[in-house]
Amino acid sequence: MAASSALSTIKVVMLDIEGTVCPISFVKDVLFPYALDALPGTLESKWDSPEFAPYRDAFPAEYASSPSAFADHVRDLASRDVKVAYLKSLQGYLWETGYRNGEIKAPLFPDVAPQLASWAAAGIPVMIYSSGSVPAQKLLFAHTDGRPADLTPLITDYFDTVNAGPKTQAASYAAIAARYPAHPREGGWLFLSDNVAEVEAAARAGMQSFVVQRPGNAPLPEGVEARHTVTMSSASFDRSTTGTEVARVFKDHIKGKRVLITGASPNSLGEATALAIARSQPALLILASRTRSKLDAVASRLVADGLLPSASVRTVELDLCSQASVRAAAAAVAGLTPRLDVLINNAGINTQHRRLSPEGVEATFATNHVGPFLLTTLLLPLLRAAAADAAAVAPGETRIVNVSSDGHRLVPMRFSDYNLEGKAALPDELPRSKALPDWFTKGGKGYSGVLAYNMSKTAAVLLTVGLKQRLRAQGIQSFAANPGTIRTPLMRDIQPELRDSIETLHAGEWKSPDQGCAPFLVAAFDPSLSGSDEVYVQQDCQLRRPSAHAADVDKAERLWVLSEALTGAGQGASRL
Repeated sequence: MAASSALSTIKVVMLDIEGTVCPISFVKDVLFPYALDALPGTLESKWDSPEFAPYRDAFPAEYASSPSAFADHVRDLASRDVKVAYLKSLQGYLWETGYRNGEIKAPLFPDVAPQLASWAAAGIPVMIYSSGSVPAQKLLFAHTDGRPADLTPLITDYFDTVNAGPKTQAASYAAIAARYPAHPREGGWLFLSDNVAEVEAAARAGMQSFVVQRPGNAPLPEGVEARHTVTMSSASFDRSTTGTEVARVFKDHIKGKRVLITGASPNSLGEATALAIARSQPALLILASRTRSKLDAVASRLVADGLLPSASVRTVELDLCSQASVRAAAAAVAGLTPRLDVLINNAGINTQHRRLSPEGVEATFATNHVGPFLLTTLLLPLLRAAAADAAAVAPGETRIVNVSSDGHRLVPMRFSDYNLEGKAALPDELPRSKALPDWFTKGGKGYSGVLAYNMSKTAAVLLTVGLKQRLRAQGIQSFAANPGTIRTPLMRDIQPELRDSIETLHAGEWKSPDQGCAPFLVAAFDPSLSGSDEVYVQQDCQLRRPSAHAADVDKAERLWVLSEALTGAGQGASRL
């Protein structure tokens, strides 16, 4: 589910069901067929019973005259997906047997049960508003696959089209809110649904309302993302959320995992990521960075703070600018663990001076893309080993996270001059804004560190696209994540003009390292993303579309081939 910085005003949360808290397929492929299968036996054994009489008599008289007429009408309504109150009431009655004998369990999206508990702990009432009948809603939430299975103690009230009205009319939402005058409707209520018309009706009634896009939902109509907040993850997450908070929500999906974080040094995003993960008992946390003393400082803090025993923290020296160092580091990691559940490619540089790697690649591109590409491909056997263990992880819970930024939106990948030697860029490789200052595109001696950095962040998204294309079918998911604007040691070597521009542009929007790493942890551990086709987690911890030039599959393939050539990894690596 979802988020916005305005969520601090929320006093009540109201949820749709199918496509929001559970897959649409559950209702269509499980519940509806179950009711049709159970109907003949029910009619034969209970047609004249007082227990069944209220459901029979609610049908129009011509269909309640005989079991055969009744059954034919039910099948006709179901085939046409007609939503009428008397049919929904009957379905709830038929489902009750299946729920109570264990034949039916509601498969909630993995983030739902923890989120309901989080809202309850915060004193925020949770209500349900679904086209399904209230009795059916209560059955669903009383018999889930969550922990605990019965979530009804976490839900304050239930509404359907009978006691509230049609879900696409604003008056229905106003009527619901009127029952709780202590909670003002304007801005105090949040409604979440996969149905755009319902979201718009709630908004007209004065509620905050977000569109929920879950795996298995139909693609959203064009223009929806421009008009509405579209959310896919936990509804309590926004740009102010901390990594510590995300780790607490997904602690069950962190516990026992083996995780590698690059760029772990004091006061960095890497350290904040390690601290957040360590609180949820990973089996092994491997920290990789250039400087041994800085690595040791972070590892010592984890142990000294009592977050992890020393046996669960390991360090590996890694200079991503040097391919020899990358290969040595990958071998060291393979010596520490036979499997790797999560790789977070966090390390990077941002410099205003052009220099080359030992292999002759421009240093920013080498460190921020070529090195992570090589490290990832070398560690794939460990990632595959984790993904293949179906008893330990679900498909898609093995993850690769590449740290990017919204700077990727400004600069396409410059294939004609990836080494930034001053060659003329092709028209489709030029910066996307004509209003950019000269220091952005030119820099000292024809080199722009800003352009180099942002191009490397475009490469991070393209790498993610390439990895997803190759590995998703093997149970390995890949996401790029944008931390937002954070004061870390990375800021110290950027151009003064850029530093001044960032200070002005993002005044009042600076995030702490713990807030900055929150999108990384969503990308790495949110189970609701396991089946996602998307590639980019924004700084508010929600999936967003990256720029078209960074999501282009053909450009991702072109970058993959270039990266293989630069690393000598081309011997079949493109067929990963």
